[in-house]
Amino acid sequence: DESTVLLSSEDVSDDSLVVSEHCIPASATHLYTLELKDAWDNSWSAGSYIQIDGKYGNTFFKNMMVHNHLETYTLSLLYPIVKGQTWKIFSGSVSAEWNEISYYDKNWMDYSSAHSFSRTGTQYLRYCAVGVKNLAAYEASFLYQHGIIVFVNGNEVFRDNMPSGFVSNSTSSTGSYAAAGFHGFVRPGVEIAEP
Repeated sequence: DESTVLLSSEDVSDDSLVVSEHCIPASATHLYTLELKDAWDNSWSAGSYIQIDGKYGNTFFKNMMVHNHLETYTLSLLYPIVKGQTWKIFSGSVSAEWNEISYYDKNWMDYSSAHSFSRTGTQYLRYCAVGVKNLAAYEASFLYQHGIIVFVNGNEVFRDNMPSGFVSNSTSSTGSYAAAGFHGFVRPGVEIAEP
């Protein structure tokens, strides 16, 4: 269920950067096989590497070739949460189960991340995303200035500018950034992988 894409590059001079954009066929599983080959069977020269960036400018693969002739990698181009999608949002007191998968959030307001966000106080946001099998890792970035706590499938995976332990809607952040910006993390894919 994977697609193999072959990208070739001519020999280039030392200390040069080659940027190449490619459209690749869609894969139902969002998984692709990347093959790195060296025609001279002596691996790549020191300092050489390949970097693949996603549609949001995120680098999801960066590596150099160390084997003499062939290396193979499986990559995922899955974006379970796309910018601009609609989330559920609530302000005020919520029950302790608000971050569980089965929590009923139908009475929460819809919120599109495509719009600017200027609310103050504690905001609770929920989104239902689907992963894929055998996912090695996932990356997430959030636009915020003050405190944030992120849960995935009911488990806390990220906390920034917030005190440790239990927090409520009246808990203040412990710090802030000079301006709102994207901050995030890379975590093991098993946390969101399809069973």
